[in-house]
Order: sequence, then C-alpha cells, then structure tokens
Amino acid sequence: MTAEKNLRGVLRSEVDRSLSKDNIVIVDSLNNIK
Repeated sequence: MTAEKNLRGVLRSEVDRSLSKDNIVIVDSLNNIK
C-alpha cells in the first residue's frame, strides 16, 4: 500500500504543477486505497 500512496502523491504533485489558467488537466485514477 505504501507504493500506491507514494504514486498517488507523485501524481497529485504533477497535476498541481500542470494546472494553470491556460491548461486543462484530466486525471483518471482508480480509488484502490482502502
């Protein structure tokens, strides 16, 4: 589960970095953390 949380954190960081007024970011991920 730790690897999944790390990956989710990296994904979130990349999305946050990519967001701006001029960009649209669509993220589709499975919700597997229980």
